Amino acid sequence: MNSVKRDSPKPRDSPVLELYQLQGLDAAARLQMFFELVEQCSSSDATRIQVAKGRVSSELAILIHNYQTNQKIETWAALRNLFQTEFATEVSIDRAWQELESMGYDSGESPQAFTHRLICQHAVIATKFPNEKLPNRDKTIKRNLWYSLPPESRERLEGFLDE
Repeated sequence: MNSVKRDSPKPRDSPVLELYQLQGLDAAARLQMFFELVEQCSSSDATRIQVAKGRVSSELAILIHNYQTNQKIETWAALRNLFQTEFATEVSIDRAWQELESMGYDSGESPQAFTHRLICQHAVIATKFPNEKLPNRDKTIKRNLWYSLPPESRERLEGFLDE
């Protein structure tokens, strides 16, 4: 029986975590994914911290370095806890839904790109609040597209909507 040896992911396999990605509803999910990818690279705390410093934007790398120097953050668990405390704020279902509802279509963006953003945001909310009954995703997308249109376009298209 031949067993296939799988190589551990390399640090460069992890996308760089940017400061702007730690805002909004999906900040906690992005942070969690980042932690998981870094943890796959090594089981050593020191290596994980080094990988994290190398796979974040310069602002976040400076933050990590500052915490290592001034607050003696030396373990992966401590760094993880620090980032979760600083950046992974909890939001209510109402606030999450309000954020999705406020997403507006900009005529400079393709309708498909806007739809994809809404699909992903809906998935983030559904994952974050698995016990909540959410409004129909497709109707939500149509409504957001509808309200983003100029009034004259809305009037012309009104007969095509099922709402």
